[in-house]
Amino acid sequence: MTQVITPVNHIRRHDIDWLRTLAFGLLILYHVGMYYVADWGWHVKSNNQSILLQDFMILTNQWRMSLLFFISGIALSLVVLQSRLSRKHLAGLRLNRLIVPLIFSMCFIVPPQLFYELQQHGLTMNYWAFLQEYWNVNTTLAPFKQSAIGLLTWNHLWFLPYLFIYSLLVLILFPLYSFVGKGLQTRGLSLWWFMGLIILSMAFIWAHLRESFPITNALVDDWYNHAKYFLYSV
Repeated sequence: MTQVITPVNHIRRHDIDWLRTLAFGLLILYHVGMYYVADWGWHVKSNNQSILLQDFMILTNQWRMSLLFFISGIALSLVVLQSRLSRKHLAGLRLNRLIVPLIFSMCFIVPPQLFYELQQHGLTMNYWAFLQEYWNVNTTLAPFKQSAIGLLTWNHLWFLPYLFIYSLLVLILFPLYSFVGKGLQTRGLSLWWFMGLIILSMAFIWAHLRESFPITNALVDDWYNHAKYFLYSV
């Protein structure tokens, strides 16, 4: 995880650390809840399902992931302001901390979930045989679960490639952000004016992109998610 420090006194921001910990804790509980929630599809479902649990989970749907991107944006911005490392070096660090774990997880952490899901569809081979099919991009196993790279998938780790792309964009555009920020400060514009602009932007994204670009979590065609989450990241 990126250490969160202030640009002035080098004190670690424990408040942001705790907020991130709580946000990820909620994320874990949410995915555990998907095993028991009624109506919603999931890879593996319990016979004991709850409508009440679904109602509670719905309350978090509009802000749960946005909060994670927002916290990550704060952390990266503080590191850029404080660190003496170049933005190029910071981009390399993000590559090591996001993409390397993503590749490892796609190969070893994600497969058990797909294995148990396919067992519900009649899969009879053992786990080692399944893994060999999973790693084979030309596999013919479970064509209804395949993409351009076969069964390999980042599944619910989509947050990592999205965050990596947003981090690169933030690092590239950071001088522009600083210029705009200093301009707003020089003109004495209120923070509330800026927050109002953000709210209007989010309303525009909701109204004009949500239905035209359904959520895919596939990175290349997920424009509603990109518009929403990148705005939170900056």
